[in-house]
Amino acid sequence: MRKLHLGAAVAALILAGAMAEARAGTLFTITSSGYTVGSGFGNGSNLLGVTFASSLSNPTSFTLANPGDSASYTFGQVTFDDNEGGPNAAISAQEAAGNLGVTAFLTFTSPLSSTVQNVAVTGAVVGPISDPDVDFFINFSPTVVNFGNGGSFTVSLNNLSFTQNNQTRTNTVTITLTAAPAATTPPTTPVPEPTSMALLGAGLLGLGIAARRRKAA
Repeated sequence: MRKLHLGAAVAALILAGAMAEARAGTLFTITSSGYTVGSGFGNGSNLLGVTFASSLSNPTSFTLANPGDSASYTFGQVTFDDNEGGPNAAISAQEAAGNLGVTAFLTFTSPLSSTVQNVAVTGAVVGPISDPDVDFFINFSPTVVNFGNGGSFTVSLNNLSFTQNNQTRTNTVTITLTAAPAATTPPTTPVPEPTSMALLGAGLLGLGIAARRRKAA
């Protein structure tokens, strides 16, 4: 009976620990972040005048408890200033056709050790910059990341667009927990039920009596 009570107590402690872990939520830690950009950006002939600066403090840690919870931080700033030509500045076909790739990256050490990349769709519109139309844009789509035992989260950044020179836009990153990982518990040693123990004891007693009778005979 003591073994039974001990087994039940151990199981209760394990369950309580798993429930406490679930309530504590999922810890996220970001150790580095920034932009990786193509060779078509810069100051000079046939280069698009755009600069990128990351501003997320590293490391950054936070906890998300339930699916749907999120945390947002300022990721960086992007400045459009393609001022070649002065008042008549324009985006040339060569600039628009250049390598204008933009990738935002975040390196996590928790809840997984991995660098998550969010590749943007970008575009530059050929023509004068002084008009009210969009001259350059950066569009991001959410990146889904799986971790642990069924856990997942998304990394999202807001889209940016520029309509004139000397414009600076702020990029915000949002991490959203979409599924919490299932709690893992160590295997437990099954404890014999009282009925099973009684039957085992009766069987051993019967074997002992039979052995004594054989000796007496």
